[in-house]
Amino acid sequence: MSVKRLMVNLPRALSAAGLLACALLVAACSSSGKTGEVTALSAASGQQLWRTAVGARVTAGVGSDGQLTSVVTENNDLVTLDGGKEIWRQPLGARSYTPPLVAGARVFVLTADRVLALDGQTGRRLWSQPRVGEPLMLRQSGSILAVGNVLVVGVAGRLMGLNPLTGCLLYTSDAADEED
Repeated sequence: MSVKRLMVNLPRALSAAGLLACALLVAACSSSGKTGEVTALSAASGQQLWRTAVGARVTAGVGSDGQLTSVVTENNDLVTLDGGKEIWRQPLGARSYTPPLVAGARVFVLTADRVLALDGQTGRRLWSQPRVGEPLMLRQSGSILAVGNVLVVGVAGRLMGLNPLTGCLLYTSDAADEED
């Protein structure tokens, strides 16, 4: 079995909001053919906690807060699991090559043209913010992480800070020097 992507969530990474509070390893396996298996292991013992097939190969890695786990499949579906059981599936309007971020009972997704926040339990869209940067993104992954009470999104040398509750743009910045 080969591992496509491994995501580790550490306790209280967002202590102010208490958004992440688990020590769990979750991996998407690419050797399971078209079923897209997602496996959760105890970080303390390595013991398998659950294994679930999401119906299609996982293409953008895994995001988890220890309870909810989200993946993007080759069918461009965002699939969210609770304790290994699928609770919702939403088609994404544009491709995503960045693992989702699960935090604060929300799932955050960076697609080719925007950042989305969805309710972790229902999949209902909470907000959508157009992505800052070049309009064309060819299979380029980015970064999406929580820093304090700011959702930091980075792709193609650009960063933007968003309010994770409302999606309001707090700042944008070029992370790389432009070449002459």
